[in-house]
Amino acid sequence: MQKKALAAAICCGAMLFAGTSAVPYMPAPAVCSAAAQLKTVTLGGKVLPVNAVVDKSVTEPKQDGSVWICPTISSAIQKAHTLNAENPTVLVKPGTYDEKLRINIANLTLAGVTDPNYTILEWHASRNDKVPEGDKTTTKTPGSVYGISDCATINVTKNALNFQVVNMTLKNTYDPTQHPEEKHTDSPVMTISGDGSSFWNCRFEGHDTVINGKYGRQYYNGCYIEGGSDIVAGGASQVFENCEIRSLMYRPKKTKGYITKSATAASMRGILFYKCDFTADDQIPNCVYLGRPSHPSSATEEIKCEVVFRECNLGKHIKKDGWTKSTSNGVEFLPENERMFEYKNAGPGSSPERRQILDADAANYTVSAFLYGWVPEVIEVK
Repeated sequence: MQKKALAAAICCGAMLFAGTSAVPYMPAPAVCSAAAQLKTVTLGGKVLPVNAVVDKSVTEPKQDGSVWICPTISSAIQKAHTLNAENPTVLVKPGTYDEKLRINIANLTLAGVTDPNYTILEWHASRNDKVPEGDKTTTKTPGSVYGISDCATINVTKNALNFQVVNMTLKNTYDPTQHPEEKHTDSPVMTISGDGSSFWNCRFEGHDTVINGKYGRQYYNGCYIEGGSDIVAGGASQVFENCEIRSLMYRPKKTKGYITKSATAASMRGILFYKCDFTADDQIPNCVYLGRPSHPSSATEEIKCEVVFRECNLGKHIKKDGWTKSTSNGVEFLPENERMFEYKNAGPGSSPERRQILDADAANYTVSAFLYGWVPEVIEVK
């Protein structure tokens, strides 16, 4: 089924969704180049002709028929967009790519050739690092501090509708345990604002916040996500289905962690974990909260955080009380005043004594409900 057109509007600081999907998928002509025949990339069963291949063995971009062969992911994205502005598709060969990306175009697909363990995009930066000369992934001036959003390994902007990734590892190698002198060590793997984004069989590896979902709808299927504190954060509508979320030791002598830090607007849907497994390093005691609310002072409308754990398996590292409060500018925000619920969870970290969704209301807490009816199309590499 082809996607319908997205109608997204900004009203009082919130993104409102009209319709059920994002920018239409428009198949491009078939490509006969030998480079493109390495693998076939499909979206919803339809072939996405490969426009560029990332291959570390080449030293500079070169054409092979109608396909570009590039040494870096960033150069391949640029060439693919030049060839196919409608649906640029990049096939990434195994390797570790030390790059920082800013995705600012629509309908881009990044597809790893094999298992995500062999195709890795990584960078090393925290919010406290200074912007170096020549960094085109941020609008901040060289010498200034990155801040939370701009230090991410991959920054997906609002312009990047329908961004999709399959079979890749995304990593921020900054390790806060090596910087005990720093009070705030936010170092997200990804900051994402693009609507209609989906991630399939991917790995997200960081030590602090891993996914900073700011706006839009995002879907994660069969992914592995590991982090320390506030692993998933932000105000976006985010669905995690059949994923593993693993808690790492945050810092020595500071083991308390949080899986979520939601900042959902009252008019929006928030974060849904559906049939996910929550695991932890063996040395982590019973000290990890399901989440805490976030009420940023910059918010332009009412915040009523929403996080739901539905039919998940919760490990023994989850604290018995599950949720906890947060404080901002001297004001306490309590989880019982937010939309923080569970439904039919299992495992040693689950507890029927915590706030549960009633069976009669369960139909309002589904994948479709959190994605406003958008049905992500499966991306495969064969």
